[in-house]
Amino acid sequence: MNKNQFHKEKDLTARSPVTLLFIWAFFLIFSILLFTFLHECGHGFGAYLEGEHVSTGFNRVGDSGKKPDDPDFRSDYIIKGKFNIRGFFGPLINLMGAVLFTVILWYRKSNNKWTLFIGAGALTNSFIRIVPMLVFFINAAAGRVVLEDEVEWGLHTVEGIEFPVLFSRFKELISSKPSLFISEPGLYIWPFITLAICLLCLILSYKKLYRFFNSRLKRLSFRWLFGVMPIIVWPVVYIITDKLDNLIRINW
Repeated sequence: MNKNQFHKEKDLTARSPVTLLFIWAFFLIFSILLFTFLHECGHGFGAYLEGEHVSTGFNRVGDSGKKPDDPDFRSDYIIKGKFNIRGFFGPLINLMGAVLFTVILWYRKSNNKWTLFIGAGALTNSFIRIVPMLVFFINAAAGRVVLEDEVEWGLHTVEGIEFPVLFSRFKELISSKPSLFISEPGLYIWPFITLAICLLCLILSYKKLYRFFNSRLKRLSFRWLFGVMPIIVWPVVYIITDKLDNLIRINW
């Protein structure tokens, strides 16, 4: 086998578009699982640094020694209502991942599997923060409050509410007085910053990926599938993470 043949085999444009899409889907699923898990570990490590004991898995943070299926999973969980290490380290991992993988992707010269994997890292880290931020903004427009990490950092700006509070008490507050929260501009600052950073990474990553693999995705249907693949695999990953969340827990 000569050098040219070797590089041709490594070049993903030599594969069929169907094979390319299957590899792409696998990398996305693996990447979402990995960086969702690391996101939760970030929360756990942040809590540990603050002297708190929590449990983390693949989706949710709760009381130490407890699983999401336990009725008292968050009975001792405290909402601090301000910027804190526990709440920051989770999003930080994804923000750093989105920026880092996007930068690396833009310096890539070859359209091989590593490039596709790096692209999956850039997109999934971006989506991991874009999705909850969009959920927050959409619900806020509908008059509901959804607690996300970046939302908690601005809760101290809401007048008439004293923090910290227990998670159960906070749920009662956002159910009984949602307008008090969604009318506070300070609540939207951090979600907007996160959304802006991740959307930029998403756009740049898609642009580079299509530049690499567009020649193989000649059909419009293939190009469309390549673009929406992160959304297609998301429900599958959600089911997997929900199951793993009860099976694998780390007590910090």
